[in-house]
Amino acid sequence: MVHALSPAFASASASASASASASASASASASASASASASATHSVGVPACDEAFAPSRSVIHDSTAASALRDPASLDVDLSAMFRPRLDFRADSVGLEDVGMLLSAAVASLPKARDRDVLGLRLGLDGQPRTFAEIGAEWGVSRERVRQVQERALRRLAYRSRYEGMPGAALKALLEPATGSVEALASLLLKVSNSAFEVPPRLAAKLVLRAGGFSAALALEISSLLPALDRTRKARLRSIEKDRASAHRVSQVFSRWLEHCNWPGKSAPPPAAEDLSSQRTVNRSEIAGLFRSTKLGRSVQYESGLELDVLKLLERCEQVAYYQEQPAMIPYTFEGRSRRYFPDLLIVTTDGRGLLLEVKPSDRMALSINQAKSAAGLAWANSQGLGWLVVSDRHTFKDIEEHVIPAVGWQVLDNALKLRGALTWRDLISLRSDNGLTGFDVTAYVVQSGATLDSGYRLTARTV
Repeated sequence: MVHALSPAFASASASASASASASASASASASASASASASATHSVGVPACDEAFAPSRSVIHDSTAASALRDPASLDVDLSAMFRPRLDFRADSVGLEDVGMLLSAAVASLPKARDRDVLGLRLGLDGQPRTFAEIGAEWGVSRERVRQVQERALRRLAYRSRYEGMPGAALKALLEPATGSVEALASLLLKVSNSAFEVPPRLAAKLVLRAGGFSAALALEISSLLPALDRTRKARLRSIEKDRASAHRVSQVFSRWLEHCNWPGKSAPPPAAEDLSSQRTVNRSEIAGLFRSTKLGRSVQYESGLELDVLKLLERCEQVAYYQEQPAMIPYTFEGRSRRYFPDLLIVTTDGRGLLLEVKPSDRMALSINQAKSAAGLAWANSQGLGWLVVSDRHTFKDIEEHVIPAVGWQVLDNALKLRGALTWRDLISLRSDNGLTGFDVTAYVVQSGATLDSGYRLTARTV
């Protein structure tokens, strides 16, 4: 049963939205300024235009784009010797946690704006994946024409993987060890798709394989195996959920979420369940759909495998009284454009607290557009007397904010940005490999330093 939003809550939402937009605008202005200073950094989420998803030219043409710190780092490092042309970029220095970054970088490296647009919109690089029909409506063409544009873009993406040092080449090197068995490769891609992307596994797997230069035939074969593998995975998870020990773990996870939540200075009673309704309808797909909630007595919309996992946790958690998906529309500003944002969930606890929750893969929490959304969400939630929390399958945003980065690693990244002004995905991987840093270290550095990270994983220094 879906209820209408109460007039009182709707009125408060509209008033607080204006305040949240102003707060988010201030937070996003630094990001917009940084983007303007890097000539190749462009808007994310602009409907089909030549500027959308434009790459950094240095990702493709800059002969020093693969340069990195090869010498042992110290706090007294000689800046003049920090960067040298890196022709021996090691594709084996990337891991499965980098697949999302590599695919985003591969899309951003495409020279044709239309190719970047269609793949960026399909992947949801602006936070909202589109179907062929939705893109067709934006572009004024048929869904079949959009499909043709996507296939052309994928052919070009696959071709670019032939060049050593490109993100597609790194993807190919990463996946090749699993290509001895189609089933093993499919299982690997299902795992990666569920943890790193917010689109259906079949689409994510297809794009990853084509970006890595694998054939369209293999991508089709792998995609055909994923639904059955996913059903097996979900059945296994259901079996695990029946284990009584998992109930204790659910309580531990949720208690940790509450500890990591950004609570307002003054809390207010959360809205009643009957005053809540979904403010946006989620498109049905292989990864999005409806989940039958015993706790709510109705079907609940979800958009990704990560969201579904969170819903299952909420169902089993005795500390949760009720929840609502897509509970509010929050305005925010990013790169000078007014936008709308719909947080994933409003959760009300049995002790009378309410919090808004957003579900995102860990590395995507650091993207500048997602940080702008988070700033707006935090301001709006606190203005309503609610808490605010961003989670992934393993981390919370507070984990990223409080992660201790090795001092030498921080200095290495700082010095690299000062010298170059911007770092490509390839630079970041080389810096990680050469200096013992992890992907999570880099994610934490982006958030803690205030640097700008675009959808192609190009990092630019914060501008004061």
